[in-house]
Amino acid sequence: MTLTKYRALVIEDEDAIRKDLVEELNSSGELVVVGEANSISTAFQLITSTQADVIFLDIKIIEGNALELITQLKHQHIYIPPLVITTGYRDFNDAEMMLNKLNDEIIVLLTKPFWKNWPIHKIRILTYLNKKACETSVKIIKRDEDHAISLQGLRQIVHILPSEIVSIRTGDKRQGKTVVYLDNSSIDCNLTLAQLMDKLPEYFIQISRFEVINSKNIVIYKQSDRQLSMKNGYVTTVKLGFHSDFLKFLVGQ
Repeated sequence: MTLTKYRALVIEDEDAIRKDLVEELNSSGELVVVGEANSISTAFQLITSTQADVIFLDIKIIEGNALELITQLKHQHIYIPPLVITTGYRDFNDAEMMLNKLNDEIIVLLTKPFWKNWPIHKIRILTYLNKKACETSVKIIKRDEDHAISLQGLRQIVHILPSEIVSIRTGDKRQGKTVVYLDNSSIDCNLTLAQLMDKLPEYFIQISRFEVINSKNIVIYKQSDRQLSMKNGYVTTVKLGFHSDFLKFLVGQ
């Protein structure tokens, strides 16, 4: 049995099924439900504002289906936790389509009613989450060292230390370039925020869909208006959907 309680989101539009699933997960000892939703719009808001380790996602939900939701999240470069897809027999073709498109992101497919084989499915889910947690711990150790990274712009390749970076910003809805801001200069870069985050140490944190900051340069954070002041005088704002994770990040430093 794992000692960790993994945070789960449950997205299901049938109230009775959602209630049963939430109760089962909360009573399991290894999982705890930190949010529920029943539609595309409420699920989108939930995923962007709530830190989670796994999502239990129904194929058919109000306003659309699971694949549409995942497509929206990916289009806006929002992190999607591992997925447990729940489906009725009538939606099995849709489930197979999701498996084909998102094979690496789906832990298991649960067919309703899913309690018959739940003990086996639960073991598979927890094994996957334990493995992912171990891999993440190793990745954090490796990425926390301040090694130089290469940034390719329009006319040059620049080698800099991550500690020299103050902020990284990109244009709204993929409009405009990604810009890396240093103390007294800036560098245009042809990488997305997501691509840059893969290169950077763990002390970098995303504070909006379009900005990442170096937490070692933080001077003051005002929770009342989510205003962030950096060492070089730069002032920015942590967007509401990122505020909760940002606070947890600061507390853990």
